[in-house]
Amino acid sequence: MPSSETHSTASSSGEKVFAYEYGNETLVFVQAADTFERAADLARKSFCALEEEKLQRIQFTVEAKFKQETLTRIRVSPSAWPLVSRELPKYEVLRIELPEPHPAIAHDAPPQYNTSESQAWEDQYVTYRYNDELVYVRLASNAEDAVALAQETFPALAHLPANCIRFCVSVKVRGAPGRCAVGPSAWGTVARGLSRGELMDIELELPRSREPSPALDSKPALFLDADLPPQYDAGGSGGHLDAKPRARADGSPERPRSPGVMQKARILFGGKKP
Repeated sequence: MPSSETHSTASSSGEKVFAYEYGNETLVFVQAADTFERAADLARKSFCALEEEKLQRIQFTVEAKFKQETLTRIRVSPSAWPLVSRELPKYEVLRIELPEPHPAIAHDAPPQYNTSESQAWEDQYVTYRYNDELVYVRLASNAEDAVALAQETFPALAHLPANCIRFCVSVKVRGAPGRCAVGPSAWGTVARGLSRGELMDIELELPRSREPSPALDSKPALFLDADLPPQYDAGGSGGHLDAKPRARADGSPERPRSPGVMQKARILFGGKKP
């Protein structure tokens, strides 16, 4: 969350000025906007390189101390803009960034958030973390809205089923630091106890495949006796190997074997075995 010094210097948006930073361009002072859409529009008007950009592609990041650690950059989502911008000090530098195009987001899509309908959210914001990216978002009043907001904030989550996405918070378990996932039924109670800017790690719990594992479920192939190739006895007569007859299981007499090709030829031409 923004450093504690920001609270004493914060003022209303109408009296506040931010400094926009984009690439290697000169910093531009702009009037603090009440909504994210207005802030993004001011960014397009402040830098010629952004004039043709879609509003939903413009992102703002701020530098803040997180968990009393070193300074890091945190993205401000449209849902959390009204809350975070009120706490930022005058002349705060907001860095403008453009994300890489993602196939889950249409290029002509409208802004993903409707910040004017703030009644659906608690008057609080938290920090989502996914794949080492930190983003301020408005705290959702229920688990379903929290998942929807996560999918809008991180395009990589958009195609996943809602029940695969869960949120974890830091807790003490038997006096030792630990983590605990927040179940949908307990969301309201736990969310009300979170501090401003509290970290919520997004984790994925993908369903296990129902397909049997070849390494565990495969069985060796069984060959029936009828499928076995004929066995040959190298001690047979002539220069050919004769098929070795199989013993009959019922003990019944065997049929006389049909004469071979060479034997038929000897009978036909009256030849005799030397």
